Amino acid sequence: VVRPDGSIVGDPVTPLPVRYVVHTATAGEVLPELSDLAAKPDVLVPTAFQSLPWLRALFDNVAPARQVSKLLLTVCEARSGQFALALPLLIGKRGPLVVASIADLGLSDYCAPWIGPGAPTDAESVTNLYTALLRALPGVDLIRFEKMPRQIGDRPNPLSLHEAARSSRFNRNWLHIDTTVEAFVATRGKKYRKEAERARRRMEDIGNVVFSRATTPDEIDAAYRQLEAWQSERHRSAGHDYVLDSPENSRFYRALLHDTAATGEASIFTLSVGGEMAAVLLGVTANDTFTLIRIADGGEKWRQVSPGRMIVLDAMRALVAQGVHTFDLGIGDYPFKRWIGCQTAPLVDVAIARTWRARPAIWSLAVRQRLRSNQNLRAITHKIKHLRRPAGASD
Repeated sequence: VVRPDGSIVGDPVTPLPVRYVVHTATAGEVLPELSDLAAKPDVLVPTAFQSLPWLRALFDNVAPARQVSKLLLTVCEARSGQFALALPLLIGKRGPLVVASIADLGLSDYCAPWIGPGAPTDAESVTNLYTALLRALPGVDLIRFEKMPRQIGDRPNPLSLHEAARSSRFNRNWLHIDTTVEAFVATRGKKYRKEAERARRRMEDIGNVVFSRATTPDEIDAAYRQLEAWQSERHRSAGHDYVLDSPENSRFYRALLHDTAATGEASIFTLSVGGEMAAVLLGVTANDTFTLIRIADGGEKWRQVSPGRMIVLDAMRALVAQGVHTFDLGIGDYPFKRWIGCQTAPLVDVAIARTWRARPAIWSLAVRQRLRSNQNLRAITHKIKHLRRPAGASD
């Protein structure tokens, strides 16, 4: 006899394993179905990188150039029909393998599913969820979910609970401001506060300091053009393999900024000194969290006034005034994130082979993960990368 809560009479602590059914949507069905889900109050969109504006810009501008196909898996509990999760995927070739990954294409800092009240939290139900997902992906050799947060709001990310979950090479960097930016700066200590005040005075000595959010098409294009030029110059001079300024990526960011100019899901801020642009910052907002995804400044000319750090503080002031108090500075270990006082949170990856062809890829990923976990080997790898850089390149 089964009770309403799914437990069996005579064994009240052991619930029946939850089974799942998966509905598949492709191509033009994906965004309309996500739009319908977004209207439901019990559906949690995990981060700005899974929001409708982000996915629309990604699907329209980048996916065609990368020759990948769109797929949405909507998962519900088999018995109750309760919504568990929705997973926007991209299916494409990586070498000889057909790979399913959460919609990313190298542009999203975090990957995660949309979560509903039926999302599993116990190991057996998570295993059953993955079994259902695997059955819904015929023709796929490898499932590779990367850069997944363990926690989404106050709920665990069910995809991160699989036994194959491993530490990602990336971490989340974030901080929370309870009251004002000035109060936050004060908590960082006297040295931090003095550095920020000194940089601001130096900028004011040069000329009038203006912080603003680009809102018109012309303002957005001018700010993005400068951001792209600065970043391209910096990374290429350092010998990096830089791809953010590829035609499809450039179209993606411009479309995202133009489409959300009125609503504010994506924002591009500028800091000008004496009428000359000194820094640009681009970020996205969702669930009362602002995530910084790109930042650049004018380089050596402005080094003494730290415009990159100043535009971060100014953006925080503007966003706190709008009710945003959590600031995510994204993946990547950069000095300004440590300077501003970020906390780190681990991310996880899951890779599962569906066919024998994908087994070598799984083994390779496992070896690389072990190498990353070895501090001595990490130090040697970093030293080798540094030695291979062109002369004059900086960290």
